[in-house]
Amino acid sequence: MIRVDNPFYILAKKFDEEGCIAYKCKNMNEARNVPNTLEALRGKDVQIVILV
Repeated sequence: MIRVDNPFYILAKKFDEEGCIAYKCKNMNEARNVPNTLEALRGKDVQIVILV
């Protein structure tokens, strides 16, 4: 079970390259909405991941 008060992080990682971009979400609602926005911007060979 996911606790609502736990931090949520969204990561964008380009395959075969060092590093990533990480964003800490303010709440669960934001964590649900951000990936949809990132998916629209996603390029080839980029993976979007949510960490809880």
